[in-house]
Amino acid sequence: MSRKIAALSLFIFAFLGLAVLTAQAEDNRYRLSEEVAFSANGTDYHERVCVIDTNGDARVTAADARTLLRASARLETLPGPDEDYDADGDGRITAADARLVLRISAHLETMYATADGKLPVGVIAADDGKLRYFDRNGSLADGSGYHGYDLYLFEKGAPVTNRTVGDFTYGANGVATTRLINENTLQWQLRQILKKNGDSYRDVYRYMGSFTYAVKPNDTQANLCMTMLKTGRGSCYHYAALTKALLDEAGYETYLVPGKSMHGDDGDHQWVLVKVDGAWRHMDAQYSVYRNVEPILMTDALAKSRGYRWNAAGLPAAE
Repeated sequence: MSRKIAALSLFIFAFLGLAVLTAQAEDNRYRLSEEVAFSANGTDYHERVCVIDTNGDARVTAADARTLLRASARLETLPGPDEDYDADGDGRITAADARLVLRISAHLETMYATADGKLPVGVIAADDGKLRYFDRNGSLADGSGYHGYDLYLFEKGAPVTNRTVGDFTYGANGVATTRLINENTLQWQLRQILKKNGDSYRDVYRYMGSFTYAVKPNDTQANLCMTMLKTGRGSCYHYAALTKALLDEAGYETYLVPGKSMHGDDGDHQWVLVKVDGAWRHMDAQYSVYRNVEPILMTDALAKSRGYRWNAAGLPAAE
């Protein structure tokens, strides 16, 4: 009798254990290791040890990849919504999901997430001060990215140091520098200006006052920016293009506004609409060279009273 009871008890415990594992796999698509892989900004990121566990065995194996591959070919139906099995986050079940899960099962790829499934994406500064670069799947990856206003190049998630790649040289600390001004380096140039001079709209306006007015060429916005940075001179088109580019990099919403100059004549002119503290305002950085011209932000009414004229179609109102 006691043997029967012991056997029954063992069966019950085994059944309950399997039920718990299955429930955990169903309730949370990611089962994470207890060991914290790294911490950043007070958030702990763990190595993922279980992603898309299709059979409820709390492991990632080739069997899970095979099931996903069959599901992507519509040879098998998976329980629950598709997003529960979307390993690469593209909104579909495809062979790419199966391939990713297979790489994880073979320990060829390590992925990271918080306990609630949040992925690290892009450049992450760990609490130990080291930078890491993650792709959109939470895997350490190759690529370039900004941390603040500094540019880094990464290989397998770690910053490249003491090397020249393309237009940039990456120093001992991994921070990029360049002497070139071209379309590949323009964003870096803009971010360095913001880093040095400040990134508020007033800082941008003040910086634009360091340039000298010159005649306008007929050119692209990127070339207008680069020409002004190279020569220190430019027309209203240069001022507007560079002001907009800097404000965009600083996180403001902006529009270029083509119209007539504040002098009220027939000459073409260009300036910027920028959203500051929830309100749209006109900013004409060409006049930043005149220290007595205030205010630097204008409503539609004020701009019109000062001689500006423009087609307002498609532009937000500055009221």
